[in-house]
Amino acid sequence: MTLGDCDRLVKGAARELAGAHVIVCLYTGATPSFCEPMPRDPVPNLQWLLNDLALEFSKAKAVNPTVEDGVLMFGRSTVGAAYQASGWSYRLFPPPTPVATLANKGSAFNSCLLMSHVAGVDALYQLGGGMAWRFQRGLASPL
Repeated sequence: MTLGDCDRLVKGAARELAGAHVIVCLYTGATPSFCEPMPRDPVPNLQWLLNDLALEFSKAKAVNPTVEDGVLMFGRSTVGAAYQASGWSYRLFPPPTPVATLANKGSAFNSCLLMSHVAGVDALYQLGGGMAWRFQRGLASPL
């Protein structure tokens, strides 16, 4: 799955989830450093693919509205594999980097920007208001 494929999937999900606020972290290999799960009870379903983001997020929010608080993690074992949901409601605490954060964009935006530098992280997406941003290697791009 290419980053362009992910961009299209996330952009479509952002339109479908216009009233929700979602942060997605894509990674390859082991779960990245500088993040940890927050407990959720009940824990919504996992092991679904990124292309089901809008449907599965809506189902999860109906089961547990707190899933909107935190980052939804999607991992894959190798570069050619599809991203699969691996964790709900993760907290990000990226280390400082030389990347300049942007004023008036908020802590979620700037956390995504900094987290995009962490080893193993392929990209992060922030969805809200029907729009989405992609963060990759310290760059923020609207979709």
